[in-house]
Amino acid sequence: MSIVFLESKDNPKIKHLRGLIEQSSYRKKQGQTVLEGTHLGLAWVEKKKKLNSIFTTENALEHPDICDILDEYEGAVFVIAESLYRDRYT
Repeated sequence: MSIVFLESKDNPKIKHLRGLIEQSSYRKKQGQTVLEGTHLGLAWVEKKKKLNSIFTTENALEHPDICDILDEYEGAVFVIAESLYRDRYT
């Protein structure tokens, strides 16, 4: 597993994530959705469903449930700067 830090709102990964979060038409076009919170992530992996990407913050990496999710995940983990995460909700 590799960890990739994302600190710019202009990063294509951030733009993609924002599109998925904010636009139902974009989610439909991409055939993807967003699971927010470790409880939804755990439920997803318990059903043996594939995760395409994991986006998190540094603080959230310390959540005890994230280890259970990461045990079932083989891709890159994208760590979003706390300031970008806060901007998304303000």
